[in-house]
Amino acid sequence: MKYSCDLEIVAQEWANQCVWAHSPVEHRKGGENLYAIISGSEGAGQYFEQSVRDSNDAWWNELKDLGGITSTNVTLTMATFNLGIGHWSQMAWSSTQTIGCGFRECPRSDGTIMFFVVCNYRPSGNYLNQNIYQIGQPCSRNSSCTTFPNSFCEISTGLCYT
Repeated sequence: MKYSCDLEIVAQEWANQCVWAHSPVEHRKGGENLYAIISGSEGAGQYFEQSVRDSNDAWWNELKDLGGITSTNVTLTMATFNLGIGHWSQMAWSSTQTIGCGFRECPRSDGTIMFFVVCNYRPSGNYLNQNIYQIGQPCSRNSSCTTFPNSFCEISTGLCYT
């Protein structure tokens, strides 16, 4: 997965709205994950890095609810999606190639602050009854990575990346 400054702009535009809801599909044209921390005081500088880190940790840790991945449950079904793994599966979706994120400190009417993280993904994932990723042997060299052109093998993890 590569970071996209274009997707960052799209995510930042939505984060700037301070609306706790997904952006319209025609705005983002891909997948989207949202995360927020509510605090009693301002301090984006203090919370920015932590919010982004926490958002990715929270999304990735949804996998624990699924009990890990085995060869029998890599297909995204309504039952597995309803376990609350949609953020994780969007991050793990094998055909997703780019991500871009935005952040905003949003004052709320009750005096608290919402630290809002938006990440957009393209192409989107989370298609029901499709595999989240392809099961296969770990890669051992670059020539093992054939799904996307110009992919590389990270031997320590056995995963291909672009």
